[in-house]
Formats: sequence, C-alpha cells, structure tokens
Amino acid sequence: MRSMGPQRSPEHRSSTSRRLRRGPLVWVSLTGIVVAGVAAALILALGTAPPFSGTSDRLPGAASGMVSGTPDPSGEQWSEFLARLDGIAPWLVAEEPRTLTRARATCLELVQGVPETEVVSNAQERFTDVTRHQAGQIVTAVRAWCAKGS
Repeated sequence: MRSMGPQRSPEHRSSTSRRLRRGPLVWVSLTGIVVAGVAAALILALGTAPPFSGTSDRLPGAASGMVSGTPDPSGEQWSEFLARLDGIAPWLVAEEPRTLTRARATCLELVQGVPETEVVSNAQERFTDVTRHQAGQIVTAVRAWCAKGS
C-alpha cells in the first residue's frame, strides 16, 4: 500500500530533477570558461616580448650586454643579424620580438657548449617553419654576434 503523503505530479518531479542536474553543469561550464581565459592570458603574456631597443639597458640589471647570462646583440649586430636572416628565412624578420627571444635562446645554448647538432635541431624547432639547413644558417648568424657578446 502506498503512503498517504502528498502526491507530486510527474511534471513536478521531472522539473526538480532537471534543476538538480543543471547545477553541476553550470559550474563545469563556468570553470571551463575561467580556465580557458586564464590559459589565453598566459599564452598572450608569455608569447609577447618587448620590442628590441638596440641597447642592453632595456632590462633592469643589464650590464655589458648580458641579461640573465645571455649576451644581447648590439644595435648594429642585431641589424646585421636581421639582414642575414632576411636572406635565410624572411618571414622571421617580421616576428622581430620573438626572433630576438629565440636568437638569445640559441646563443645561450652556444655559450653553454651544447653540441652543434643539438643547437641546430633546437633552432629548427624554435624558429617558425625552417628546414634543418636554414636552422644551421641561423645558428651561424647567431654565432656571429653571440661570440662577440660572450
């Protein structure tokens, strides 16, 4: 025998269960939006660098062309590097701030004594759409100013 308590209609039960199911869905959606926003902000913040000023005093504590142990090219050296790069992979010249960051990372590997084949392989991954041959030429171009800075 059934209990004599208040009877609820099937419509009332289904709307209640929909509300209960919707709560976690809203939180999952909001969490996803927040995570995506934070990820996008990090990508934008880490993917951009200040434009190259041609001087080594653009960052606090910079002295003698050294920032965090990596030589910076002088303004003239950077201009020469970009001219060489224009002959190797011209599309990289348009990405000047990123190119400086990538060139400095390549220089750091050279200063640290990383084997040449590894430096070239890393440069091929680091610079956008270059062949192994082009990466080798880029490493040679970096070495021209990197050796003078170290």
